[in-house]
Amino acid sequence: MKTRNEHSILNFIGIADCITLAGVLAACYSIYASLSDQFVLASLLIIFSITCDFFDGMVARKLGQEGPFGVALDGFNDFLTYLLAITVFAYSAGLNTPIAIGCLCIFVLFGTMRLARYSVTGTVDGCYEGLPVSYITAVLPLYFILKAAGLPLEWLLPVFVLPSFLMVSTIRIKKPFYKKNAAVKLAG
Repeated sequence: MKTRNEHSILNFIGIADCITLAGVLAACYSIYASLSDQFVLASLLIIFSITCDFFDGMVARKLGQEGPFGVALDGFNDFLTYLLAITVFAYSAGLNTPIAIGCLCIFVLFGTMRLARYSVTGTVDGCYEGLPVSYITAVLPLYFILKAAGLPLEWLLPVFVLPSFLMVSTIRIKKPFYKKNAAVKLAG
């Protein structure tokens, strides 16, 4: 009987990782939908990816599947969903002037630094350090509100830029659903 190579990807993937990968696929397809001006579909796919991001960690903890592979995979999904997919959505929706592109680049740059810091430090005493990148999900309903009201999309730019500075700050934000006894820091 043939045994699997210890480095086979199949040895790393659990049920929780499949949930994360579903979020990755949704985020990737939302980018395609945004570039095709299908903004309702893009929004729904981003919301699905966010839902996957919400549940993957809970499932991993419940099934005892926490580990460095899942943590790394979750970080990639966070980048795709909260930074790349939403930035492509905003750009495709019309935030594509040189100033808007500069604002979006600041958001991606600071968000990337925020995610990198989190992958090194994790939470501290049940708190995030700096504003989590997930705040940007507020852009989706704001986009549709501005469109319906006939207001300029440039009003979204402060939603990208101003909180970007909070992402790289050292402010502490309580992590929702934090249980002191269940806190586990995974180091890779």
